[in-house]
Amino acid sequence: MLSNLAPLARRIALAALLATAASPATLAAASSLSGSYLAGMQADFRDDYADAALYFDQALALDPDNPGLLVNAVVSKVAVGDAA
Repeated sequence: MLSNLAPLARRIALAALLATAASPATLAAASSLSGSYLAGMQADFRDDYADAALYFDQALALDPDNPGLLVNAVVSKVAVGDAA
């Protein structure tokens, strides 16, 4: 019984975090590496791939050698039809 509680608590905490991070003001304020990454992940979670690509590009500008950011940026761009 208790083992089922931990995943539920994590899901509730994640939902609460994502709900607060989803505001436009929060997304517009993404100017740091972590802020851009988190805004990109939130946009991706909402299936807003155009915004996700924008935020991942911002993060890549701050950390161009990060392969995870590069993958996220490419996947987001392909999802909106920007394969160039």
